[in-house]
Amino acid sequence: MTIYFGFHDAKGEFLSWGECSAEQLEAQVSAEGLRRYASDQPFSAATHYMDELTLAPRPEIEPPATLAVAADGVDEAICFAPTGSLVVIDGQEFGVIDDDAFAFTSEEPGAYAIELRPPFPWRPLAFEVVAS
Repeated sequence: MTIYFGFHDAKGEFLSWGECSAEQLEAQVSAEGLRRYASDQPFSAATHYMDELTLAPRPEIEPPATLAVAADGVDEAICFAPTGSLVVIDGQEFGVIDDDAFAFTSEEPGAYAIELRPPFPWRPLAFEVVAS
C-alpha cells in the first residue's frame, strides 16, 4: 500500500490523505489546483505540509522563555509568533499579532491558558502563563 495525500498548490496544506495501491492512486481524479502525492514515509497533516513539492515539517512557534510573571501589569512573558496569529486567552479571542511578537502581562494573579493560532503553515501553540 502507498501512503498518499492531496494538497492544494497555493498553500501546500493537506486536504485529504490515506492509503491505497499505486494503481488506485493514478485512477483518482483531482480537483483543479489539487495534487496527489505518494510517500513512503509517515506524515501527519498536523505536523507536515508541501513546500514546493517537498514534504516538509510545518514551522513551530517557540514558547516564551518565561512562563511565570509578577501580577503587576508590568512584568511580561514575550512570545515571538508570525504576524496574523490569533491570540486566544482562556478561550476568548484577544486579538491578532501585527508585529511578530505577543507580550502577556496581568494585574490579576492566576493561571492563564494562552493559544496562538498562526497562519498556515505555522503550527498552533498552547501554553500556560502563571501570574502571581
